Amino acid sequence: MPKVSVIVAVYNVEQYIERCARSLFEQTLDDIEYIFVNDCTPDNSMAVLKATLSDYPHRQSQVTIINNPENLKQAGARAIGMKAATGEYTIHCDPDDYVDSDMYETMYLKAVETDADVVTCGWIMHNGNNVNYSIMELKSTGKASLKSLEFSISLCDKLIKTRLISDNEIYPYPDINFGEDMNVTVRVLFYADKVVTLTDYYPYHYISTPDSATKMPGVEIFERYYSKCAERLVEFLTENGGEEYRVVCNYLKFYCKHPLLNSNKTRQWCETWIECHADIDKYPLPERYKRRMAWMAKHPIILAIYNRYFLMRYKWHQI
Repeated sequence: MPKVSVIVAVYNVEQYIERCARSLFEQTLDDIEYIFVNDCTPDNSMAVLKATLSDYPHRQSQVTIINNPENLKQAGARAIGMKAATGEYTIHCDPDDYVDSDMYETMYLKAVETDADVVTCGWIMHNGNNVNYSIMELKSTGKASLKSLEFSISLCDKLIKTRLISDNEIYPYPDINFGEDMNVTVRVLFYADKVVTLTDYYPYHYISTPDSATKMPGVEIFERYYSKCAERLVEFLTENGGEEYRVVCNYLKFYCKHPLLNSNKTRQWCETWIECHADIDKYPLPERYKRRMAWMAKHPIILAIYNRYFLMRYKWHQI
């Protein structure tokens, strides 16, 4: 059994995949499994990947390439890779990003040392010439992390015990291809008994690219993906956790509808899941924003005026 399985869903990343693959193949961890899921990419991504792999003959036996017969999109591709993973722990890497060479060994050793279900770390956001360091220190258990409302949604900064995923069938919902990492992370944390954060450690490099899905209009993000994601997660938490997760559910709703503000759909924002406004004071936001958001939720016309001058400049807290 490999120590770690790394899952990479490949689609239309010809100009980025070589950098990503080299950072993976140059890992200091020897016993590692790489699963590349070719989601019917229309470009030369796979040819670039195979050419890069030829420079690492010692890694070739550790690489599995899965060719999807049809384009399953992000959720389906991730699920295929997760179900194929045979490693003790599983982690994802987006093909347009890259990682430091010691990332997976460092995280694996911490997982073994602490017998953790989940080990998480920090990441570096690269946006043009701007570089930002981010880390979310989780609580010692997954449930506590959820209830604290302080957790990152990415799967790329989390090393997860593979049995936790398979035993609880935690795979991306097939119809949600944006925010699929969120719906997996929330369920993983719900079942994780022990969570460890590697503080002051930022080995994952997230690259903001021009064709990133985050450039999609906010209304489309909400209506096609985030609304469904919130509804499915609320259903899961309500069925399995009951009333004690009410605030968590409201926070997920509040977070998932924020793309509406970026599209200046202020009335729709105000009228969607109005129940989540009652808990704004509990959300991990700066106090001045809590007060303002609570007030604006009751005044959609004034909110429309403020939206361009205030909310568009507001850097949302990333859960």
